[in-house]
Amino acid sequence: MNRVVWGAAAAIVALGIAAILLLPHDLPKSDPSQTWGAPRPTGVQGSTPPGAGSPAATPAILVVEQVSPIVGPDGSLAESLGIETGGGAFTPVLPKGTRAPVMRFVTFKTSADNQREIRLHVLRGLADRVAQNHDLGWVRIPGLPPGPRGTVQVTVGFRIADGAVVLAAADPASGHGYTMETSEAPPGFPR
Repeated sequence: MNRVVWGAAAAIVALGIAAILLLPHDLPKSDPSQTWGAPRPTGVQGSTPPGAGSPAATPAILVVEQVSPIVGPDGSLAESLGIETGGGAFTPVLPKGTRAPVMRFVTFKTSADNQREIRLHVLRGLADRVAQNHDLGWVRIPGLPPGPRGTVQVTVGFRIADGAVVLAAADPASGHGYTMETSEAPPGFPR
């Protein structure tokens, strides 16, 4: 890895899930029949979740875009970074105009009983429709513990620093880090 990626990786690991920031607006709920997880904003600025700072709290990181044009010459985001939500909508997590470096967290809940993974479609762009934005790919968070729908949660950190887009995932209650990997779209989504 080059120095830029290591810098972004070190920053996200150092923060871990140590500070949860409020999103600028509520994310819409996905269709519960979709098994890739429904976003729910959570947290209070400056709070520290239980388990943060312990070795288990260090989440694995995933570099989604190593050299991204998302940061403009003025140091703010020239495009929004976000995810696909129900009906092909693009929902910003880090809106255009946000100063970089920046990190925000979104907590996702399972939408089916005993759901073992969550998949997210990550994009950057300016339009409110997925098809009109730049596709950064699908991300899979496997290895979720079994449980009733809505009881298993995963907090995902979205970070932009040094021109890289980096993600990390952890259990918000324990701080236990989850593995993240690139993935194909789940069944029923365009490929």
